[in-house]
Parts: sequence; C-alpha cells; structure tokens
Amino acid sequence: MKRRTGQMAHALRIGAALLLFAASSFARAEEARCAAISWAIAPRYESAWDFADNGLAAVAANGKWGYVDEQGREVVPLRYDTVANFFFGDLAPVEADGKWGYVDAQGKEIVPPRHDGAGHFRRGMANVMKGEKWGYIDKKGEEVIPICFERIQELNANGLTAAKKDGKWGFVRVPPSSLSES
Repeated sequence: MKRRTGQMAHALRIGAALLLFAASSFARAEEARCAAISWAIAPRYESAWDFADNGLAAVAANGKWGYVDEQGREVVPLRYDTVANFFFGDLAPVEADGKWGYVDAQGKEIVPPRHDGAGHFRRGMANVMKGEKWGYIDKKGEEVIPICFERIQELNANGLTAAKKDGKWGFVRVPPSSLSES
C-alpha cells in the first residue's frame, strides 16, 4: 500500500510539473503575440476614451485631460481636470478648477470655463449650470434660455426642452432662429 501511495504521489508530481510547463509555454506564446502588436499610439496614458468621429480621443496623464488625434499628436493640451468626448458635434465640455467651458477640435477654448456644470452642444446650444440653476447657451457662450431653472433637459429636434421651475416641470421652446443643425 505504501508503494502504491508513493507511486501515486510521484505521478501527481509529474502531472503537476507537466501542467505548469504547459501553462508556462502558453503564457510565453501569449506574451510573444502581445509583443508583436504594432501600436498606433504607444501606451502612455492613465486613461483614454475611444476616438470620436472627428478623429480625437480624450486622454489623461498626470491627472490632467486633453485630446489627441489618431497619430498621437496632442491637439488639446492635457490641462483640464475633466473632459467629455466630442460625441455630439464640434465642441466638447471641459472642466478646469471646478468650472466648465467648451473647446473645439483645434484646441481653442470657444467658451471659457465659467459654468458650474455643462452638457453637450446639440442644435447649436448646450445646457449649462451656474450656481444651482440651469439654462442654455449658444456657441458664443451667450444665454439663449435664461439660466434660471432648477433643472433642464436636452433639446429635442423641434427645440423643446423639459424644464423645472418652482418644483414643477413644464416645457420651454427655443426660438427657431437660435436652432442650428450641429
């Protein structure tokens, strides 16, 4: 019985060694395949988002955000605390020192950071917050819907938005002359 137990233990050790060897060989093969990857942009960011349709991706390094193009060139310097992607057009919300503004795809601050909250531009306008109140601005940063609502939703295609004032919800219509396609 002792001899049989010893043989089984020996067989188990050999099996375990073969298993470790196979796993090690598999890991080396995986590592070799990963080493063969041709990086479009070498890994150097703490965080990165997908590229938007305009060819820019939000990236972060050293706690600051900005945008790079598909060649890895820094188009918008990494100087913002938070950013959003260019999902809905040609301007993206950016935050610096607790205030929100907007940059274009060339890195120019179109609306300087001065709002307490910011949504995406749609139909040429974005919802923004100052203090605890919300409204809408145009791409020049000028108010289109006064910043006086407790909450305001996204615009629909016809320029209507749900807005909350004095605890009640209603709908505000944006002047048609203020609406744009982008």
